[in-house]
Amino acid sequence: MICSGAFAQTNKEETLIIRNVNVITNSSDSSLFHVNLLIIDDKLELVSSEVLTKKENSIALDAKGGYLIGNLTIDTAPKFLILKKDPRKNFDLWLNMEPHIIFAIYDGNIRINKLEEDNSSPENQKDPYGRIKWFAYTPPPFALPVNYSDGSKWNHWNTKHFKGLFFAALAMDRLYWLSQNDDSKTQIGSLESNAGGEIRGLRFGAIGTVKFLKKPWSYTVFVATNAFEKGFEDSELNNLTFYDYRLDIPLPKQVTLSIGKQKEPSSIERVPSSLFNSMQERASDAFQPGRNIGAQLSGNLLKKRMSWAAGVFNPFIEKDGGISDNETVVVGRVTGVPWASKTGNNLLHIGVSNRYSNGNNGAQYGITPEFNKSINFIETDHISTNSMNLTGAEIGWMMGPYWIFSEYIFNHLDVSGSESLNFNQFQITGSWILSGEHRSYRYNNGTTSPIPVAIGVNQGGRGAWELTARFSNYDLIDRNINYGLMNIYSLGLNWWPTEFANVSFNFRYGEVEQMGVKGRTTGLNTRLLLLLN
Repeated sequence: MICSGAFAQTNKEETLIIRNVNVITNSSDSSLFHVNLLIIDDKLELVSSEVLTKKENSIALDAKGGYLIGNLTIDTAPKFLILKKDPRKNFDLWLNMEPHIIFAIYDGNIRINKLEEDNSSPENQKDPYGRIKWFAYTPPPFALPVNYSDGSKWNHWNTKHFKGLFFAALAMDRLYWLSQNDDSKTQIGSLESNAGGEIRGLRFGAIGTVKFLKKPWSYTVFVATNAFEKGFEDSELNNLTFYDYRLDIPLPKQVTLSIGKQKEPSSIERVPSSLFNSMQERASDAFQPGRNIGAQLSGNLLKKRMSWAAGVFNPFIEKDGGISDNETVVVGRVTGVPWASKTGNNLLHIGVSNRYSNGNNGAQYGITPEFNKSINFIETDHISTNSMNLTGAEIGWMMGPYWIFSEYIFNHLDVSGSESLNFNQFQITGSWILSGEHRSYRYNNGTTSPIPVAIGVNQGGRGAWELTARFSNYDLIDRNINYGLMNIYSLGLNWWPTEFANVSFNFRYGEVEQMGVKGRTTGLNTRLLLLLN
């Protein structure tokens, strides 16, 4: 609860607005950012340059141009001070700061409050409660900016019945193969021609809400294209791919129904967008498609300490034939937080998932060493199946800027006319945000958020820096079937100069064992990611 002294005696609400604050971003920079803050249920929800509307069950305080020092990380318990004067111009404040503090909050608890209530109604107020609150299990392909309901921007719209925004992302890769031994060349051939640059992805689309219903529905439509890979003389430009087209419908008991093309609810690494994962490419993509068409239900239990999702999928809309001619999948995932600290900065995550397929289309796998441009290092023949079953187990530990998780996937194939095959995939990934920001935990779907950039380079800061490492294993050897065993050791560095740009480096050392031969390779992939907001 938000509480402090006399303020606590009169306030039992958990919504607090602080207006008219100057945010200090760098002690060597004389510039300031004049903002207003919204805190709900002990978490910072919004930082806006616009005056925020005061609702009936909220308290608004006037900072009167005070100077804020501290951490403004969205979706975490706030920790900051507000001073009467600018400490960069008054060095004596650092020697005796207490008399100059007019407001102090730590982990959502107000320690000092000398601010007056502000019950005024300025013109051009912004309604912070009218934002598109994402309630679906699968988040949008891109992270929503804090102030995305700002209708003044060209890519935002807010009409009587519809609200939304246009988004785009461009990822450009450059792959360097650093070494390859002779055994690897025997297995897959020389990698010299495989190096080079590519546009990893160009995606654009819209997200928003339909407002004329009692409970607003959310929509997601995203498209990808590879037209830039073709020359001007190429006449075949029919290469638009719909990555997502989904409608999210809120049901009673805080259950959500999601219908359309979407991600299946499996794996802590697959549910969020790969653009914001610690590593450039997922390790959990080996045995299942990126997206599928169907419907799923999702919700929470035990005061959001548990999340659940279950769905049925069949891609007949985009494939030849009808439902019976294509693969039907039933998939579900359950996650839980058995322990969390009071602030939520430290917690233990666990999860299990299962994906059953009727095996109509069989299976054929091609696995790269986690570089998108790379050729496959392991390939299987087409395997005719009666059914397939993927079972996953995951565990993760979050401690401030540190995040470590592990995932094991067991792939059981009931092979037509032969004995069953069992393949496996395992990974363990660790991340350390060097600049001190914390990923927040998304209780609604048991995943983590993108890194919140505390102070970008456009605000006089250094952006957010993340160091990450991963070990992954792919075992496609069973009985007398030897498609290969691959181990990959990865190191990565991510830099977010602002929340809309990222530069990353991924180094990988890979080993592939096939028929007694061990191929070894090393490679480096660089990526530039640009987001439009």
